[in-house]
Amino acid sequence: MKFTCLQENLLKGLNIARQSSSRATTLPILQTFLLQGKQGSLTITSTNLEIGIRVHIRGKEDSEGAICIPQDTLLAYIRNLPQDKLNLSVVNDELTVEQGDDISAQFKGIIAEDFPNLPEIEVENQISINSNDLKQGLKTVYGSLPRNEFRPEISGVYLAKKGNQLVFVGTDGFRLSEKKFNLNNLEGSDFSVIIPSKTVAEMIRVLDTIEETEVTFQFGSSQIKLLADTVEIISKLIDGNFPQYEGLIPQSFRTTFDCDSQELVQAIKLASVFSQNAVNDVKLNLQDDKNLNVSSSDSQTGSNKTKIPVHSTGDTGLTITFNYNYLLDGIQLFKEGAIQFHLNDTDSPVIIKSSETPDFYYLIMPIRD
Repeated sequence: MKFTCLQENLLKGLNIARQSSSRATTLPILQTFLLQGKQGSLTITSTNLEIGIRVHIRGKEDSEGAICIPQDTLLAYIRNLPQDKLNLSVVNDELTVEQGDDISAQFKGIIAEDFPNLPEIEVENQISINSNDLKQGLKTVYGSLPRNEFRPEISGVYLAKKGNQLVFVGTDGFRLSEKKFNLNNLEGSDFSVIIPSKTVAEMIRVLDTIEETEVTFQFGSSQIKLLADTVEIISKLIDGNFPQYEGLIPQSFRTTFDCDSQELVQAIKLASVFSQNAVNDVKLNLQDDKNLNVSSSDSQTGSNKTKIPVHSTGDTGLTITFNYNYLLDGIQLFKEGAIQFHLNDTDSPVIIKSSETPDFYYLIMPIRD
């Protein structure tokens, strides 16, 4: 293989291909990049047997070939090179990287035939979406995913096509986020999948590195492929049934109040100082139709109460307790300005919305006293 490219292009490709959520492995081949010069480009591939990433680097190819090189060594070397043209060549099991007449390195590699093949997907469904919309959808619900995989059926983002709507949902059983997009180009029958949380994290990371573009999702019976610019991400899907969450969403509310999101965030942060560590609890007391008290107390540290103005309709005099981390996570998903709380009683799900984002809501379960 002989290939010429710019240092910054190769470095960007290596950074994308190096997975941030790779599972621990002792297999040397899974700790390498597969470099392939073919059809006028250089392809960089990595895999942990659950997620595969393939990046295509533009340049000049003089001859085809392939080799596997340890990720850490190659990335560290390329990162420290000047931004200039590079010449890559492979002879047997060795990669040579040259820059001008003065810089040259040889990397001992592994034959490319030992690298696992990324699966080929038999496409059953396919959708196209703007990369920024996709990133927004994934980021919006990702924070609601559980931090462990004890319940596989909720250990990922639920993605569903429903008519002309694309729906993203994330939940850990204590809070739930749902984001919808209306897309005119959604064709074909409805379907749904569960994308593993580690795959979602990789998709967000990659989408953060590329320019806005149209991306394609391809879905098979057990796998997914994302095609974005010069990057491909291939992953397994979670095999399971996502909970029928729609039945948890109240259709009517006895109380609704709105307040400034930043005033509420500040009040919650003040209350968190005196929150009980075991439960991270803060109390929201709707004193009347104009005032909300945010408070916390602990027998060891003391207590706090902050009053903020609200506009309320329905029942007042309610006190409801939340995990302040979950509450802050939800509020900070909305733009600055007014947010609305919709509730029925101290034990039922609470819905947080904003008129600025009518296609998104955040559901949070109260803490029972």
